[in-house]
Amino acid sequence: MPLDLEFAQPLPSVCAAHGRPAVAWVSMRSVFYETAVHPRDPKLSFHAPHRYPPPSTVVDGDWPICDLCSGYRRRYRGLAGLLAIVMVANLIAVVVVARIVHYDPLIPPLALGVFPGSIPLGLLVMSWLYKKGDPRMTLRPIDDERFLRVAVHPKFGAAVHRVTTEPQGKPPAVQHYRLEHGRVVPDHSAQGGQTGTGPYRMENGRVVPNYAVRPGDDR
Repeated sequence: MPLDLEFAQPLPSVCAAHGRPAVAWVSMRSVFYETAVHPRDPKLSFHAPHRYPPPSTVVDGDWPICDLCSGYRRRYRGLAGLLAIVMVANLIAVVVVARIVHYDPLIPPLALGVFPGSIPLGLLVMSWLYKKGDPRMTLRPIDDERFLRVAVHPKFGAAVHRVTTEPQGKPPAVQHYRLEHGRVVPDHSAQGGQTGTGPYRMENGRVVPNYAVRPGDDR
C-alpha cells in the first residue's frame, strides 16, 4: 500500500509557479513511485527492474494558483472539452451514415476517425490536455517521507518560510472590570499581567455583571 500524505497546514496565498498573488486553489494528487533511492518495497524495487514501479507515496493538497495559471487551466481544459465534442460528433456521424444515409464512401474515413482517431489517440490527447492545465510545478522524488521537495518560485518559498518560522500571534485578551470604591476600574489582578475575571465586564459600551465569576470571587 502506498504511503498517503497530506499537507499539515494551508499553503500561503502565493502562486508556486509564478510568485504572483493567488486567485484560486486547486486540489492536486501527486503520485510518487518506487525507486532505488526511496524503496517502499525493496523486493519489488531491486529484484524486478523490468516491471513498472508500484506507487510509493501519494500526496494530497490544495495548491494556490495565480491569474496566469488560471488562464492556462481554462484554455487547456477548454481544448480538451472541444476535442471530446469532436470525437462524439464523429461517432454520431458514423452511426448516421451507416444506418440512415447508407452512403458507403463516407464510412471508411469516418470509421478511421473513431478508431484509431478517437480511440485511443483522441482520448490520449484529451487526457494530456486536461493534465496540462494543472499547476506547473516540478515535484522531486521523495527521499525522506517527512519532506516534499518542489521546484517553486522564490517568492513562494519565502512565503512558506515565513509561515513556518514566524510565531503565531496571540488573540487579544478580553478586558474585564471590577468595582472598587464605588468606581468601575480595569481588573489587572490575573497572573502574568493578563486581565482577570472580576464581577463586572464591559459589553457594548456598558458595564454589566460578569456571570462567569463564581459566587464569592468578588474582590
